[in-house]
Amino acid sequence: MKLHRLDGRVPENQQLRWRPNTPAILEVDAGEIVEVLVPDSSTGQLTPKSTSADLARMDWERVDAAVGPIGVRGAEPGDALRVEILSIEAGTWGWTAVFEKFGLLRMRFEDTLSTWRLRGGVAVARPGFLDGVQLPLRPMLGVLGVLPSEGEHPMVPPERFGGNLDLPLLSQGARVDLPVEVPGAGLSVGDPHGRQGWGELCGTGIEMPARVRLRLMLRKRRPVRAPQVRSPAAREPEAASISTLGIGPDPREAARHALEQMIDRLAGNGWSPEAAYAITSLAGVVRIAEAVDEPNWVLTLTVPEEYERPPGSGRGAGPRGPR
Repeated sequence: MKLHRLDGRVPENQQLRWRPNTPAILEVDAGEIVEVLVPDSSTGQLTPKSTSADLARMDWERVDAAVGPIGVRGAEPGDALRVEILSIEAGTWGWTAVFEKFGLLRMRFEDTLSTWRLRGGVAVARPGFLDGVQLPLRPMLGVLGVLPSEGEHPMVPPERFGGNLDLPLLSQGARVDLPVEVPGAGLSVGDPHGRQGWGELCGTGIEMPARVRLRLMLRKRRPVRAPQVRSPAAREPEAASISTLGIGPDPREAARHALEQMIDRLAGNGWSPEAAYAITSLAGVVRIAEAVDEPNWVLTLTVPEEYERPPGSGRGAGPRGPR
């Protein structure tokens, strides 16, 4: 089976807006495999040597650039494009940031950056606000989408055609069906994460470059109205955990309330508030626990018990990498 390779590190292969008439940079037949070198979500603006001061100089128009579009011959509106994620090979480094003007608690913290060394399936934080933290890698794609039938859309937020989904299920072994809205579909991918919690609360996971292999299939005359995902079975049992609850008529406000409580709890156990915020984004899970008792929603934020305290603080001393 033919293998196509695409280098997404070069600007001419990057897409900064979702537009219906964007020409394909590569065309493939259904069933073929594409290997894509995908830059990190800063699109090369940050490096392993970057510091917190570099965050203020980032060009947000270049953030979350996607590689593509990739055209699939024979794809027509009314079809579904099935993307099989065959592999996601992590790069050697990554970064996590708390931004002053982005995230669920925007304007609460100053811009703060931590970089990671990625090796052997583990992320190890370099000296900085997450110094000493180790996390097992769980690579995923943040951006996966096709060209829309109309309008011009920024890379954030996600739309019915996909885009910046930031869904941890978009990992190796997943199959994603996307709605074909223009001839050729026009698939683009980006924003690889070495790891991300459910909710990406501070706005970043472990952002990293990656080598991704995808098989592109067509489901003729099997339309979908928005992305659908079939994911592989979980590889790890759910760990012992701690949870905080947010309750109220607005789900986003309920999530914010649960997050504030979790930061208070983790900070009381020795984490800095900024590090606690990032840990919820990297390892936390936001769930809708109850949606039927109007007018209030109940949301939970759950963090594995092993992250309740920072490394070196004694009992429950934080993450230790894979078990």
